Amino acid sequence: MISLNRIYGFTFHPEFSALDGVYEVRQILSYDEVVVSQIDMVAFLYSKVGKAESDYDTDRDSYTNDAFYQLRDASDEETVIYIPKTLIPVMPEINLKQYNKLMLVVDLGLFGNLSSLSTLTAQVSEIISNSEGVTTAPEIMMYGKEWKTDVEYADMEAARAATKDSVVNYYSETVRLNKIIAEQNSRMASLEAIILATQP
Repeated sequence: MISLNRIYGFTFHPEFSALDGVYEVRQILSYDEVVVSQIDMVAFLYSKVGKAESDYDTDRDSYTNDAFYQLRDASDEETVIYIPKTLIPVMPEINLKQYNKLMLVVDLGLFGNLSSLSTLTAQVSEIISNSEGVTTAPEIMMYGKEWKTDVEYADMEAARAATKDSVVNYYSETVRLNKIIAEQNSRMASLEAIILATQP
């Protein structure tokens, strides 16, 4: 049973499947209430899937004994549809939870040469992929510009360079140590092979 003020994942009749999604049930009306309220079913439903008023006129009689649901898109309060029960062939999914959609945002400051950041994006991508399993590639995006003299910009770069020298880059250090370990393992495997080959 579809209840009022609940959020469901709806799967509609194939001809209306473009509207499938997560909705909150705002009203439950009878066919007569829809007619008396002069709810425009073409505007609120049929036109949203490319159907015309003639299509609704053809289907209208099949809805006379239906309950009509006013549904509001759970992620867009401006999107509302009215749909008869006949066009909801399966019980909507009720076991839904809301999750946060996140972005990692860092203000990098002023840079004259964006290509210098290509290594950074690759490092960030690998870190996020390894730690969280997220494979979305990071992007460098410009959100503004500022005017600086050559001296002012040189001072900014010098300050950044000093910070880089004073902070341990755990990512780079881990990469370096992993490379050393891999080389040592390779040498040990080669020596083991030599030892085994010389045994009687």
